[in-house]
Amino acid sequence: MEFLEACQFLFQQPTHKHGLGRMERFCKTNGLVWPKNSIHIAGTNGKGSTAALLENSFRTAGYKTGLFTSPHLISPCERIQIDRNNIDEGRFAALTTRLKSLPGADSLSFFELLTAMAFLVFEEERPDICIFETGMGGRLDATNVIDPLLTIITSIGLDHTEHLGDTVEAIAREKAGILKPGVPCILGDLPREADRVIATIAAERGVPLFPIDTAIRPATSLKGCYQWKNASMAVLAAQCLKKLFPKLANTIDLALQTTYWPARWDVRSVASNTVILDVTHNEEGLQYLLKDLRTFNREHSKPHLLFSCKGDKTFFIPALAPYVASMTFTHILRPGGCPTATMADVARNCFDGAIAVTDDVVTPIQTAANATFLVTGSCFLIERVAAIF
Repeated sequence: MEFLEACQFLFQQPTHKHGLGRMERFCKTNGLVWPKNSIHIAGTNGKGSTAALLENSFRTAGYKTGLFTSPHLISPCERIQIDRNNIDEGRFAALTTRLKSLPGADSLSFFELLTAMAFLVFEEERPDICIFETGMGGRLDATNVIDPLLTIITSIGLDHTEHLGDTVEAIAREKAGILKPGVPCILGDLPREADRVIATIAAERGVPLFPIDTAIRPATSLKGCYQWKNASMAVLAAQCLKKLFPKLANTIDLALQTTYWPARWDVRSVASNTVILDVTHNEEGLQYLLKDLRTFNREHSKPHLLFSCKGDKTFFIPALAPYVASMTFTHILRPGGCPTATMADVARNCFDGAIAVTDDVVTPIQTAANATFLVTGSCFLIERVAAIF
């Protein structure tokens, strides 16, 4: 199987399937094992940035790292990394071929197959530490078969409510499903009602909790007004694991200053223009994005918005309206994508500036001069733009 054929096969599978039983049976039937030296990260936002900060902390200290994150921006190979290098396309294709031939593979989702692929890669590579980001939720996520050294819950907000529940408490219960008896858990800056739910579950399972100190704000190379929270979790993780990984203490500060994670207030130069890529796609993330925009607009002209979203996320448009100079809408080529006409209609009710719709996300940027663009609302839109710029 070639790489494109492997991608075609994987993308034909359901993105997610609810339930952990399939993954447990598949691993048991086929002898798949997961790394014991691992960190498991759940949360509404901040999972990827926290994983990147942790990975860099371990690698800077001289430890070999494995990293499993989602979604990808350009290539699915990004999801599985060794020492921050993507697995190559040939290996990706070969592992897809191998997985496809195993009993039970035909019942797995796209994400479950990628999780199984990560297990195979990490078994072959034997990293000193592996960092797993959940795909959605926690309790029933495919990654939740692992037995980690440490768990982290980065944030709790309303997202994927059709799967996880429509209250903060319900979503907190799902995220807290990654808590394992006796295994310490680091908590980000969570809503009070989420803290209460998680504290109850932690007490039942004998899980020591370590919330970040919001009075201490570590500096980091990652941009965005919220990144100090993710940096705080990385620092706490290093402290929790210092006996097993003593070299971490000497390099954590340097690692926080040298980490890169794309599309989180990711400012790029394109000819004479500035392009800001930000994968914000839910209510909690939107509040941080608005704060960053307010700060940006104090010293710069308002950016031009290039936007797409799922059908239930049009509330972004009136929220962003005061902070942008124009709005251009494009359709994401995925089920549930909001039609451009719908987004434009919403904009006409709250925005007096120029409004446009396009299928071409490149030309508006390439034909402008000395302009700033904010590209946000959908990971799939970011994928299209990041692949070019």
